[in-house]
Amino acid sequence: MKIKTFLMFFAVFIFMFTFNSALSAGEKKKQTLAYGIDYSAGLNFSYNRTSILLGENNVESSMTYTYLALEIDVALLDFLTLGAVAGYNTNYFNDPVDFSNLPLSLRVSEQRYNSMLVGLRAKSDFFSWKEFSLTANGEFLYFKVFKKELPIQLPVVTGTSTVKNSFYQAAVELMVQYDRFSGLTIFAGPQWNMIKGKFTVTETIDALEGIQTLKYKQKNTMGIAAGINFEAGSHFDINAKISLFSKTSFSLEVFYIF
Repeated sequence: MKIKTFLMFFAVFIFMFTFNSALSAGEKKKQTLAYGIDYSAGLNFSYNRTSILLGENNVESSMTYTYLALEIDVALLDFLTLGAVAGYNTNYFNDPVDFSNLPLSLRVSEQRYNSMLVGLRAKSDFFSWKEFSLTANGEFLYFKVFKKELPIQLPVVTGTSTVKNSFYQAAVELMVQYDRFSGLTIFAGPQWNMIKGKFTVTETIDALEGIQTLKYKQKNTMGIAAGINFEAGSHFDINAKISLFSKTSFSLEVFYIF
């Protein structure tokens, strides 16, 4: 599935819940418009480890990626929040990756790669009943191409290999929230998460040059997520979340609400 398909799905998903909420917003919508739009800014730290299938033979491996990002959110009409994300990430494959279709076979292992990430997030609180509510979350993150050169030094030949990697993550969550406690919200629900990427090596040895690309994707896409949201005073929100099965993940967010 291409990036454009993910983006289309993401946009339709958010529009569906936004339109449904707009129909029932009524007077609440008018009051929110009168008070204007709420903004918030925060930092997001996330640690993730997931199983992947590598190459045409779907060789099973795993990847770890960690990122620290700045997020700017805009709350619209009290039931939809849109956010822009930008930050820094480090990632590595936990198992060696072999490239055999090159002038000289190459094994890439124990290499950490650093790059930037950009993305979009959306959240819609579309249903509530007493202390319970339903929230739909959508996310698209792109981890940009990095480039790293590795020297080849053997007794007979010398050369260089250039490693490139980029991937994207798309996720959709449906969370049940429990708001019984003042300033504290507990949430849990199913999570769909997809990672796809491309690992390319260019090898140059004297007059010989070879290029090999291995595409990869996440092995398991369905999982669960749970966490808590804590209101620290009137301006700060702290959000902690863990994810299991589709990926093993822990994230911590601290937001300042203007």
